[in-house]
Amino acid sequence: VPDLGLVVAGDVIYNNVHLMLAASDAEGRAEWLRALDTAEALAPTAIVAGHKDPTADDDPRHIEETRRYILDFDSGVRRTGSTLELYEYMLERHPSRINPGALWGSCRAAKG
Repeated sequence: VPDLGLVVAGDVIYNNVHLMLAASDAEGRAEWLRALDTAEALAPTAIVAGHKDPTADDDPRHIEETRRYILDFDSGVRRTGSTLELYEYMLERHPSRINPGALWGSCRAAKG
């Protein structure tokens, strides 16, 4: 909604919730990062995320926080050897996000 500076992001931007990455491989996550670039280029003043912590605000910083999460996940996939190690790696970096079940599922999909 350009007149309001508002981006209704659906599943592209998460707001303090662990991302559901179980169905996305490295190529899919790279596409996701490009979608974040597109949202950021709109220079929004507010974001309506598809998955949101009800106590969180709608600040555009959630674009960068979602990007950081994906990059951390990709790094963790390379650096860890098991589902549990990846899960712990991500929890260290994103301890306050809600819905750790989504993280566990993502780690299982990435590590088998």
